[in-house]
Amino acid sequence: MNITCLMNLPNTVMDLANGTYKGRSVPEIIVIIVTVSSAALCTINHYHHNTFHRNYCLVVTLVGIAGCIKIHSYYLLGTQNERMDKNLDRFNDTVDELNYTKEVLTGRVEKLHDTNKALDETNKALGEKL
Repeated sequence: MNITCLMNLPNTVMDLANGTYKGRSVPEIIVIIVTVSSAALCTINHYHHNTFHRNYCLVVTLVGIAGCIKIHSYYLLGTQNERMDKNLDRFNDTVDELNYTKEVLTGRVEKLHDTNKALDETNKALGEKL
């Protein structure tokens, strides 16, 4: 690795840990690939570099792993929120349907009361004629 690459790596890793790169959203798989790659580089180059470089690689790997966990938790949280929103929408639809059914049944009960009242009046009139 050249010095320029090493100088830019912390910013790149921190951006990836936040799920972005150059202001754009980065899929979780890219963060995982970068993390695994940096861990592999650390392992391969373990004996060829000084302690600073090994520690630097370790930090890069840990930050990458933290980024993966962070992105994954945001993804799961987002998915759970979407499911909760859908369930809430379904619940609200069910409440609306129940309210409509209640109105329909109330109307039918009122009609039955009116019919019952009319039958009582008819029975009364028939009783008077007999």
